[in-house]
Amino acid sequence: MPSQDGLARAARPSYLGVMALLPRPASPRGLFRDLRNVFGHRHRHGLLFAMLSVGATAFIGLLFLGDFKHKKEWHRNVQYVESWDVDRSDALIKAQQKIDQAKRDIAEAELEKRKAEQREQYRKLQKQMEKIGF
Repeated sequence: MPSQDGLARAARPSYLGVMALLPRPASPRGLFRDLRNVFGHRHRHGLLFAMLSVGATAFIGLLFLGDFKHKKEWHRNVQYVESWDVDRSDALIKAQQKIDQAKRDIAEAELEKRKAEQREQYRKLQKQMEKIGF
C-alpha cells in the first residue's frame, strides 16, 4: 500500500525469521503425547505392522548407505590392434600364427606354473590348519 505522500512503505520483515523450529504449541513432550494417543488406540497387530514397516524402511536405507562404501576402481580398458598389409600372403599369416601360438604357449605354461605354486601354498596352509584342529 502506498503511504500518504505517494511513496511505497518499507517492506515488512519475513515471518519465517521469527518462527521457531517447532511451532509454539509443539514440543517434544507434546510430540510424544500425540504419538501415545495415536498408537494407544490401535490394535496390537497394527502396532506390529507399523514397527515392521519402519524396520524394513530403515533396513533398506542402511543397505543403500553400505553400498556407497564399496567403490570399484576404474581401469582403462585399451585394446590394441595390429595393422597388417592388405596384400599379405597365406604363408606370412601362418608364420605369424605360429609365432603367436608359441607366445600363448609360453604364457599358458607360466600361468600353470603360478597356479601350481599357489595350490602348493594352499596345501601347506591346509596341513597347518589340520594340525591346529580346523
